Amino acid sequence: MTNEKVAIGVLLSAASGFFLVWPIYFAVGALFSGVVTILIGTFAIVSVAYGLMGMLTLIWSWMNAGAKPSKLMKPFSIMYVTTYAVGTLDTGHVSITSVSLYIAGVLIVGVLVWTHWFTVSKIGIWKQYP
Repeated sequence: MTNEKVAIGVLLSAASGFFLVWPIYFAVGALFSGVVTILIGTFAIVSVAYGLMGMLTLIWSWMNAGAKPSKLMKPFSIMYVTTYAVGTLDTGHVSITSVSLYIAGVLIVGVLVWTHWFTVSKIGIWKQYP
């Protein structure tokens, strides 16, 4: 890999790694709090799975070239975004504000998940074809 690709890969990895710590932090806080609903507990477990698998695929993409890490991450990403979207549905309020916040939240999480996938896939391609 060239120096520019290494620098871009390191920056993307740092940003992606920072995002992957948040689901683990949230899940630990949610699971060890006093009362946990089934929906929050499910989202916490999925968050831990996504965060840990994200870290592992990021490390794997730096150590090994190819598309395997990004293929492994795809089901976890879909499961995480789906659980987030379903878990944040607010059925008690039907106001414009809550709908716009819901859509903004899903879009932000979707962009962050896409950034992680992009990072893992690009590092794998760059290492395979320097």
